Amino acid sequence: MTVSIANIQSVDDYIAGFVPELTARLNAELQPLYDPASDPWDARLGTLERTPFRAQGDAIMGIVRTLRRQNFALLVGECGVGKTLMGMGVAYALFGDRYRVLVMCPGHLLEKWAREIAETIPDATIRVIWKLSDLMPLSGGRRKPQGREYWIVARDRAKLGYRRKAACSFRRRPYKKPPRGEEFDRRFYPACPRCGDFLIDKKTRSPLHVEDLERKARFCDTCGEALWEADRTGVRRYPPAEYVKRHLKGAFDLLIADEVHERASC
Repeated sequence: MTVSIANIQSVDDYIAGFVPELTARLNAELQPLYDPASDPWDARLGTLERTPFRAQGDAIMGIVRTLRRQNFALLVGECGVGKTLMGMGVAYALFGDRYRVLVMCPGHLLEKWAREIAETIPDATIRVIWKLSDLMPLSGGRRKPQGREYWIVARDRAKLGYRRKAACSFRRRPYKKPPRGEEFDRRFYPACPRCGDFLIDKKTRSPLHVEDLERKARFCDTCGEALWEADRTGVRRYPPAEYVKRHLKGAFDLLIADEVHERASC
């Protein structure tokens, strides 16, 4: 079919007019990692306590193939399509009998995740992380998973830690003879407590103030020193997420971040 460019008024018109050409180009250049029309499911999916629907199983296999090639994948779907089942099923198909998964989800979904894992994954061990001490069994070496382990933590609780306050020193500007009619600048300005450089806003090139450091956790542009410290007057609590990052490297085989789009700005 011949389409006149003059008759194309929108993207929809363009796509409708060149469907055969666009389809042929996509088929030639894009080879899917998993093709539902020809590739079979992993046999383990047939042993789940709840058998996925066809579309759910295809999505699981697509993510499994992706994770075998790279270290992350995104599962996008509307409410009610079974993202929870598909997420837990990925680890089951990917690792088999022994693995440890960390699930970070909104607080109101903790019980839902625990319930659905128990209803879906055969012989699953489920642990909910309420406080830092719940992670202590994994410290002191890399304890191997004893079976199919799912550790669940609310995302707000995972990041809940001590209150922070600004950490900086104060210096006066170097004395130089000011222009006629002006006085020496005798004010003190925030400086890095490590290298001593003045703290400057990158965008405005103006000096930062303590209020700026209190509003946002910043680092020195020169030496990378943290410009914040723990506030001992507030709640003393170590964030579980920070503990996992610093002390439990390699303890988990997979991270499932539920509703991750809500944390895109963090």
